[in-house]
Amino acid sequence: YSVLANNEALKTENRDLNLVQAYLNNSIAAANQASGLAKNDIAVVEALAQIYENSGLYALESLNLAEDSYRKALELEPNNPGFLLKIGQIKLKQAASKKEEERKGVIEEARDLFQSAVDKKDNFSFGYYQLALAKESLSDLDGAVDSMSRAYILDKNNINNIFHLGRLYQARGMNDDYTIAEALFKRASE
Repeated sequence: YSVLANNEALKTENRDLNLVQAYLNNSIAAANQASGLAKNDIAVVEALAQIYENSGLYALESLNLAEDSYRKALELEPNNPGFLLKIGQIKLKQAASKKEEERKGVIEEARDLFQSAVDKKDNFSFGYYQLALAKESLSDLDGAVDSMSRAYILDKNNINNIFHLGRLYQARGMNDDYTIAEALFKRASE
């Protein structure tokens, strides 16, 4: 049902938003039924969280349900940094819809979740990548460069790590930052 909802939503002509909503409702209902049958099955809990998260594209309140589901998954697997990462990503999505005075606090929550994720798994490149983006949003460019550098060291062939590290050096603009940024941009374009 989620795939059907996304396919319908992506149509450029004759898109039926009622059909999108019906598919989403059926997707959530099926996942909730599975969750009721297997409350402690991590695959079921995670699937429900993913469905709510995807529904957040169409209904922001679904992000709260996604966060709750990922927190349940984290209770079942407390050492899984991926769930901390997902909750942090949801926080960043929620921050976009907050008023200016609330936004910073939500981004700080996301940053702390990303930090917890990399504390649990030191070689978590995508965790450092997300941590860097959160730090940048909080105007901590030194911290953002440090975190993105760590992501780059862990996954040197990831074009996103290369490009965003260059972008962060360019934004910071201290000492040799522009030279380093230029070298990274050249590497990204190879």
